[in-house]
Amino acid sequence: MRLPLLGLLLGAMGGQPAAGQGLAAIASPGVAPGMLAQQGSASQAAGSGTAAAGDKARNARAAGDKARNDSARGATNGKTVAEGNGRSASPNAEDIAAGMAFVRRHQPRLAKLIDYLKERDPRQYERAMREVLRTQARLENIQKRDPQLHAIELELWKVRSEQQLVAAEAAAAQPSKRDKLESALLKLLEREAELEVDRLNVLRARAARQLEELDQQLQSRRSGQAAEEIQRRMKQWKSKIEREANQIRGKRESRTNDEAKGKQGDE
Repeated sequence: MRLPLLGLLLGAMGGQPAAGQGLAAIASPGVAPGMLAQQGSASQAAGSGTAAAGDKARNARAAGDKARNDSARGATNGKTVAEGNGRSASPNAEDIAAGMAFVRRHQPRLAKLIDYLKERDPRQYERAMREVLRTQARLENIQKRDPQLHAIELELWKVRSEQQLVAAEAAAAQPSKRDKLESALLKLLEREAELEVDRLNVLRARAARQLEELDQQLQSRRSGQAAEEIQRRMKQWKSKIEREANQIRGKRESRTNDEAKGKQGDE
């Protein structure tokens, strides 16, 4: 997904973090109640004064987001369709059902987050679904061309999305639990590196096959087969020219006969 999962978490909080906050913003008092707990993490407690300040900041950010979205909507509607592989800006029910089935099958933890957004933040939910559908379409296209590469790309998507979920959990967790989550994140990064090697090996093998085919074509062009190919193509062209000439000749004769009959009728 091009939309970071951390961005979804922050979106559910009601706005983006201020510059420099990064992951720490997820552990702020404004984090959605129970959401990270559903993911297996613990939310941090906060004072009521800090929560009130967080509410004001989020409201201000939300107002700014709405103004920017309203001003850009006219310019981006067409772009959204193009980027979504032909899907509309608002996915239909059939697309959403297929997209959620894809996420529940391959990344159940992300599915829980999207379900949460559906209830609490429709705007972020729609953004998330568009990203899911783009990912699904991209992977489907790869599967049609190269099933082996598709398996690797799908696994990469699962690992990368899991990295972001674990990072969000680590940011919101108590310090005593953070080491365990960071160890899990390290293993995910190592797995991603292994998959990248696998992906490059598949692409390299494909390129080698294409290079071999080009070498064979070059060899045939350099040998006597090139002259034979030229003669074969010339024979095809001559046959086509003869057919076209016969058709033109027939039309001319037909037109001449019609004109002659017209003159006889006038006399």
